[in-house]
Amino acid sequence: MEVKDEFNCIGRDSIELTQQCPTFLYIPNVFSPNNDGINDFFVMYGSFPNVQMIKSFRVYDRWGGLMFEKTDFLPNDPNGWDGKFRGKTVDAGVYTYAAEVLFIDGVVEVYGGDVTVFGVD
Repeated sequence: MEVKDEFNCIGRDSIELTQQCPTFLYIPNVFSPNNDGINDFFVMYGSFPNVQMIKSFRVYDRWGGLMFEKTDFLPNDPNGWDGKFRGKTVDAGVYTYAAEVLFIDGVVEVYGGDVTVFGVD
């Protein structure tokens, strides 16, 4: 922007506007796949449309073995990891996860952490 006063003095200034979209993403750190209807699935929760898509979601055992994988799904999908591997419920313990999340501004963020499985049948 440029302005001129009565003495022909020129002043210039600019402003940069950026939009920051809140992520509104929640990844629990514990669940109990015991079929009691409460926290039976490991699910990623997010506020659509801010969280556009979960591009990938993987769960690993302590040795790095892939236990679960799901790609290209919406946040809050109730069909997350059910705590099973090859049809059998896993042992109680700590598992790690990695996820790629697409946000409304086109940015893809990578998340990782651990989840505790407890209360298994």
